[in-house]
Amino acid sequence: MTNGNDLAFPATAVETDPIDGSTINKIDSFGLTKREYFAAMAMQGLCANSIPGNHHKPETLCKDAVEYTNALIKELDK
Repeated sequence: MTNGNDLAFPATAVETDPIDGSTINKIDSFGLTKREYFAAMAMQGLCANSIPGNHHKPETLCKDAVEYTNALIKELDK
């Protein structure tokens, strides 16, 4: 099961004190969500399509990428 709002590549950044090594700052959430990452990959594939037509308009590409993303997340949730 996947959540589209989970991080695609979760990581933790820790800033430590150079003198005693104690943690000063810890960041657990940064980067793209799975939904954003899937949409970017779908858009890349759609942009690579060389067939002429209205599907190359930015508005259409964006909507199509989101539709593919939502379908993928729905399928992964099964």
